[in-house]
Amino acid sequence: MIIENTIHPSCPWYDMHQQFGPGNVKWCEERLCAVVNEPANAWSNMLFVVVGLILIYLGLKAKTASMKRFNYLFGFIVVFMGLASFVWHATNNYATQILDFVGMYFYIYFLMCLSLYQFKLISARIGFFIFSVFVILSTGMILISKYLPFPYQITVFLAALIVARLQIRGWFSNRNYPKRDLSLCLSFFVVAAGFSYADISRLFC
Repeated sequence: MIIENTIHPSCPWYDMHQQFGPGNVKWCEERLCAVVNEPANAWSNMLFVVVGLILIYLGLKAKTASMKRFNYLFGFIVVFMGLASFVWHATNNYATQILDFVGMYFYIYFLMCLSLYQFKLISARIGFFIFSVFVILSTGMILISKYLPFPYQITVFLAALIVARLQIRGWFSNRNYPKRDLSLCLSFFVVAAGFSYADISRLFC
């Protein structure tokens, strides 16, 4: 997909846009000639930062070492993802889009490896190895796509499907599995995917 340069030379981030080029997607929101190009898309990511900080706080209050580690790790990942996505939507160029995807890769591959570990399919050490390899390979795919174009957004979607599949497995294999929580998560996932598709396809803006 080729995205036309939509940033005027007088606007902030124009030089960066010229140096790195545009990302591979243009969302519905109109880009402004401002420090924050897409205010709605950018500032909405601050909710991730707030949630991440809450998780870190819960880590401080956690009574078990495992919950403390989880809340700390996941909290920092969510904060990083929110900030990275904010920067991407504020600046709209290829370099900051890579940063945005690294944040999403940290988020989704952490959940994927945690799910594999939770169901005793891998050890913690193997989980860290898989996490690192997947983040590096997925980021490398973005760089390769500069020469062999493909919609690298699909990697996040596929990883999310793997996480959902693993958790659904837990639903059927564990009588005490929190089914209500998973139902809510899956519902939000479907709604988010639907809005994302409607936006990028211009079904409605």
